[in-house]
Amino acid sequence: MECIYIEYQGETKTLYIKNKFEDYKISKLRMCVRLLTGVEDDKQHLLYESKVLENSHDRRVMSFQDYGIYSGAHVVLELRLNNGISPIPVKNTKMYLYMFVLFLIFFIYYFYSN
Repeated sequence: MECIYIEYQGETKTLYIKNKFEDYKISKLRMCVRLLTGVEDDKQHLLYESKVLENSHDRRVMSFQDYGIYSGAHVVLELRLNNGISPIPVKNTKMYLYMFVLFLIFFIYYFYSN
C-alpha cells in the first residue's frame, strides 16, 4: 500500500499531494483519504472515498466531501489500483533488478569458466 502525506486547506476542502506518482496514471487509481485524529484506537480513523479534480504539473489535486476535518489534522492519502492490486514500490523493484543482474553475471561467469 502506498501512503503519502498531503496538505489540507480547510476553506477549500482541497488536498494537495506533496509527492509525485509519475509511475502510475492517477486516473486509474481509486483514492481513499484516511484521517488520523491522533487517537491511537484504530476505530477512530475515518475513511473517505474521493475523486481527482485536476492533474497539475507538480501536484495532484483532489477534493472530497468534508466530514468535519480540521485544518491541523494529520491526513494520509492511500492510493490503490481499481482492481485492488497495490502498486509495486520503486525501491523493491530496483532491488530485484540488482539481484537479477548479479545472478546473471554469476551465471555467465560460471558458464564460461567450465
